[in-house]
Amino acid sequence: MPESVKPLRRSSPEERASPYECSAEPTFADVATRYLERHVRRHLVPRAYALALYAHAFLATVEVPSPAGDPVPFPEKPFHLITTDDVEEAIEQKAQPGITTIHRPGRRSWTRTVGGGPTANRLHAYLRGLWRWAIAKGYSDTTPFARAGLPTLRMRPEHARERRFVGDEAARLLAACRPHLHDVVVAALETGCRKQELLSLQWSQVHWEQNELFLPGTKTKTKRPRRIPISEALYTVLVKCSARPTGESYGPQDYVFGTTEGARVKDIKTAWRASCRRAGIANLRFHDLRHEAGSRKLEAGYPMHAVSLWLGHTDLTTTARYLNADIGQPHALNDRPVLAAVRAAV
Repeated sequence: MPESVKPLRRSSPEERASPYECSAEPTFADVATRYLERHVRRHLVPRAYALALYAHAFLATVEVPSPAGDPVPFPEKPFHLITTDDVEEAIEQKAQPGITTIHRPGRRSWTRTVGGGPTANRLHAYLRGLWRWAIAKGYSDTTPFARAGLPTLRMRPEHARERRFVGDEAARLLAACRPHLHDVVVAALETGCRKQELLSLQWSQVHWEQNELFLPGTKTKTKRPRRIPISEALYTVLVKCSARPTGESYGPQDYVFGTTEGARVKDIKTAWRASCRRAGIANLRFHDLRHEAGSRKLEAGYPMHAVSLWLGHTDLTTTARYLNADIGQPHALNDRPVLAAVRAAV
């Protein structure tokens, strides 16, 4: 049996460089820590590591039967003794929606809904990937997600989100945004980029001569590089953002949508919520701008494979499920001269 590791917790660089401690019977926490350090941290985007930590923080609140029959926290149970029922119990608990209160020093507290079907599916996918890795590394010979080649646990059905701008919402949102968020929103609609792809964009990634943005694999969700043409509206925003308040140009390592000093802005949640509130817009997420951008391309007549490449999807199925094109596009295609000629011939 492979050597196990220390219980899961945030570790310093010095601790991560030290040898792993061994134990006779590794627990889930032992194997999970090795998975985080050897796979998630090395091969996935930083956000995946943060989400994995949240997953394990939740699992620590789930109790499952120990080998002796007494309840024990999920991470403390020996890895090879975890059953399908144990995993199903954790996923079922995650599927139950709840309300949590967030407290920040010096700021007003607020509540947020946690859990639910899609969140449970994310936990399902993470644990399934962990067991696949564990089998490949020799920690286990079986997975609680399948028996005799047949799945034992299935994900819950999910419905694609269909939120798009309605009426003059786009204009109202842009009018309500402060200058920095206004530029980010325009960039999102013109590029279809994810929020962190934009916030992590540096001037070295803006290729003026090629008239494109370059997103390296280290900054994309799929770990694949992507090139995005610069539209006229985006070009105007980039030119405006390219100079410091003093008139000097930013350096290649400065962030395009960063602070006035060129430092990175970590998030725009507060500004986004405030802008939507001022604009009188409800139930709109920043990620909906990516859906909006892709759907607009599809409605403009771009072929599906081109939109898929533009968004950075790995397959057309994802793109087809992702976009919400208006019914006007099929009608426009149906009225093309070539199709009219075919109908006349028939």
